[in-house]
Amino acid sequence: MRTRAMIKRITLFLLIGLSIAGIYFTVTKLQQKTEDNLPIINCIPKDAAIILEIEKPIKMWSLLSTTNVLWNDLKNIPYFDTLDNDLKNIDSILQLDTILMQSKIEKKGFVSIHPSNEKPSILVAFSLKENVFNKMVSKYNITENENGFYKIEGNKPLYITYHSPFTVIATSKELLSNSINQLQKKESILDDEVFVKIRKTINKGSNVHIYTNAINLKKMILPFVKKEWIENWKIDEIWTVYDLILNNNTIILNGLSLSIQEDNIVTSSKLIDANLLPPNIVSINEYTISKEGADKVLKQINNDCNCNVEFLFERWIGNHLTEFSFDKGLKAIVIPTKTADGFLEDLSEIVKIDTTVYEVFGTEIHRIFSSSFSQLSGFSADDIYFYHHNSNLVFSSYKGLKQLMFFWRKSGNRDSESVYNTFSENMMAQKSTTSHYANLEYVASKGFSILKPAYQETFSRSVELLRNRLDFAYQTNELNNDYLHQAIIVQSNSKTQLNSSLLWELNLKNKITFGPKLVKNHKSKSLDVLVQDTTNTIYLINAFGEIKWSKKIEGSIRTRINQIDLFGNNKYQLVFNTDSKIYLLDINGNTVSGFPITLPSPATSPVSVFDNQNSNAYHFWISCANKITYSFDKAGQFVSDWTNPKSMNLIANSFQSVSLENQNYFYNLDQNGKLYFLNEKGEEVLQIDTTLNPKKNKLYFQKRASLLSSSFIYVCDSTNVIKDYTLGNNLQTSILDSNNTFSTLEVLDLKADNYLDYLSFSQNSIEVYGPDKTLVNRNEYLFNIEEHYALIKSTENKDYIILQDEDTQELLILNANLTQLNRSTIIGDLNVAIGDLNADGKLNLTCRNTSNSIVAYKLR
Repeated sequence: MRTRAMIKRITLFLLIGLSIAGIYFTVTKLQQKTEDNLPIINCIPKDAAIILEIEKPIKMWSLLSTTNVLWNDLKNIPYFDTLDNDLKNIDSILQLDTILMQSKIEKKGFVSIHPSNEKPSILVAFSLKENVFNKMVSKYNITENENGFYKIEGNKPLYITYHSPFTVIATSKELLSNSINQLQKKESILDDEVFVKIRKTINKGSNVHIYTNAINLKKMILPFVKKEWIENWKIDEIWTVYDLILNNNTIILNGLSLSIQEDNIVTSSKLIDANLLPPNIVSINEYTISKEGADKVLKQINNDCNCNVEFLFERWIGNHLTEFSFDKGLKAIVIPTKTADGFLEDLSEIVKIDTTVYEVFGTEIHRIFSSSFSQLSGFSADDIYFYHHNSNLVFSSYKGLKQLMFFWRKSGNRDSESVYNTFSENMMAQKSTTSHYANLEYVASKGFSILKPAYQETFSRSVELLRNRLDFAYQTNELNNDYLHQAIIVQSNSKTQLNSSLLWELNLKNKITFGPKLVKNHKSKSLDVLVQDTTNTIYLINAFGEIKWSKKIEGSIRTRINQIDLFGNNKYQLVFNTDSKIYLLDINGNTVSGFPITLPSPATSPVSVFDNQNSNAYHFWISCANKITYSFDKAGQFVSDWTNPKSMNLIANSFQSVSLENQNYFYNLDQNGKLYFLNEKGEEVLQIDTTLNPKKNKLYFQKRASLLSSSFIYVCDSTNVIKDYTLGNNLQTSILDSNNTFSTLEVLDLKADNYLDYLSFSQNSIEVYGPDKTLVNRNEYLFNIEEHYALIKSTENKDYIILQDEDTQELLILNANLTQLNRSTIIGDLNVAIGDLNADGKLNLTCRNTSNSIVAYKLR
């Protein structure tokens, strides 16, 4: 009996034990299953400023870090390089092959960025089995502390822990603690109703979702920016979710937020007409305005206005407002108008308009006085002008409006494919509620102004480290269901795209002292570029900006390069001189036999080269310090029948030639204005007693029917009037058909028709006069050009006018009709050479960009 009772008791205990074990097992499994189904986002602390939800994190990070030009360029900045290294360090932990195969963490991961006292902290969370986690940490030399955290040592230590079923990695121990404490309290970012609502709008087909929290973003940048700026940051939406789109040089964020703006005054509209914008746009802000919003703005302009604001709005104000900034800190505001009729009268009901009418480039502009408008627009209260242009009311400062009108006048010649136009057409939506564009220059200046002084220098250095130009855009659209669509675009463009006309740039070790000069290459049929530096080394550069050869010579080249076919075999040589020698080099930089010629006295002029009978019987004329002009033949020997003519004073210019009545004549001036008119032997053909006094020693020959009726024309140095001296010994004075007092006059054959034309450079204008001295063309410019111009002959012997803005070093290239040839910005000095570099039928320009830099541009 006792045995049976014992068996019953044991069986009962076993059943109870098994039941308890089964219940425990069931509960444990259910708990494990519940834990396994917890969303990974629960690991993210609630103070996250940015959260990345990534379907395939390793693949995405590899794509961004290895192929995106923009991200690689940003890594030149220490902050982004640190961020990149932190993420790569974390990525290296995750990319252990055995772990990847077992954990399948490629499914999903979260990366979050959080505010901290020093730099933002990063946290990464993903699902992982505990045994796999243990294998992973065993791969590293790490130690576990009392909280169950592991510290991975390195230049930048990482902290890692396991909290079933998650592995969490962070760049700070504090951030990791926040994550685990939140999990233990069973709290989550999903407790935020706004976040949950906005998360439901995500595009499930996207690989990456980025959530931003405006309040926490504000906290994250708080240590770095000025107090007054952060206080003015109004938060219109708390959470925004973006889809990430990547390509080689662009990062695009497309997203939605819940709009909490109480006063929605905007409606969708097209972007501004690109023809209104100057090519050097720095930033653009565009807004579309409802009638209610316009009423509010107009009333703010003048609170005492008793006019019918609603009528004014209906009559002429459009629903689109644009503010843009451009060259040298200038800006403008554009409002489209519905009609031009009576707008001045209507506008005068709102603001005070100056009764004085101002004129810019022959067009009337008006001035307004309004302290309220000044506060709204940012213009100085005493410098607000406007102009009604192409159905648009344009407000700017006097200087800004003047520059805009200059661009509009030239709009037919500017490049429609400007950086902004190309960027906006390719990257920006053509309809938006608000649209904002800025280039790196603008973003850098604004960033510098809002940073605390302690960070400004570091920020400036960081911007300088960027190799490429950046363009930024931010656009919004108000949607009917209280959501706000947002798009953020950042694009990296190479420096050649920054200026679409730039062909190449070459930097030399030393400062350039001579050139650039263009010379023909008989092998490639293209043009080469010749320069000389401070070490007297000359460089020949090919059409692609590559140095072909360099050669050190004795002394500096004297202002001129001649090119000849010495042997009549269609192979060219270079002829030039220094103070002591005449050089003759072949296309490979080799010295031709008989050269260099050592001069009997230091040269005072560039060498002149003449082939009198077109028979390759070249003679080289050069004037020297002993006042004798020498002639050498192509073997480098003195010409036997040359008379060695001696001048009364030093001669600084090269001799020029003219053919009249089947005879060749040669002329030059000495420094005191004595004219020498010689034949091929150096004998004086005409004895001229009159002393000429040309400005800058520039003398121009006007060929006529006979020798004695032909004349020399020049601008008199002392009186600044035009002198006409015929070889028949008749001196006449003439003036141009104008009331202007000329500051600078130039004489040249602009149209290459053997008749001289006249150019007047006066302050900011050029006037062109024909052979009859009547005005035929005139242009005005935005800067003073009197001392900042050059007259250049191309390799095709055509004349061009080069103007330089002294402040910006920007060049304007004009042809004989004063038409601007360069459609993009060209920066350089007035040492310019023009020709078809690549033999492709297109005109190019080379100039010095800096003291040791040569650049080449395409013109048209």
